[in-house]
Amino acid sequence: MSFKPNLSVTLTAEQERLWSNAIGGVMLNFGQVEFTSHRWIQHFARDPLIGDLAIDMQFSKRLQLIRQLLARAELSSEVRSRALELWTEAEKLSETRNRLAHNPMVFAPGPDGQLIPGVPNVKHVKGSGPFTITLLDSSQIIHAARRLGEIAAQLDQLLAGPSDETRPTAVT
Repeated sequence: MSFKPNLSVTLTAEQERLWSNAIGGVMLNFGQVEFTSHRWIQHFARDPLIGDLAIDMQFSKRLQLIRQLLARAELSSEVRSRALELWTEAEKLSETRNRLAHNPMVFAPGPDGQLIPGVPNVKHVKGSGPFTITLLDSSQIIHAARRLGEIAAQLDQLLAGPSDETRPTAVT
């Protein structure tokens, strides 16, 4: 699709609720994943100062730290592998969160020519064009929100473990 500036279209009340709920779900559930990243760092770090320093880190830097801590932790290969899978998926979904936080909602022609709402990635419109813009639609956002909620819950469960005796511990 080609970019046409200054299309003046507004959301219907129903669309506004759908989009607000979808975007809000991503932001809230990604916040849970971010909080969980702090819990993982505090759990596996040998020095509490590391947890304090992580508070000022971007999510991507905290994920690097978590990966380093997991490499040193006394964990079964299954738990370590599953944790790394979940953190990698969360990292990928952070792109959706960032796209929503840093890009406008626009209306662009859909497959049938009717204007549809979506969120582009403005980083893909550098230069003089012409540009092909892919919009993030509400169903993709809802899927991301739900998946982020599932990831946060699964990471919490992995950290807690089935019981205190089998709970993952940091190497000392």
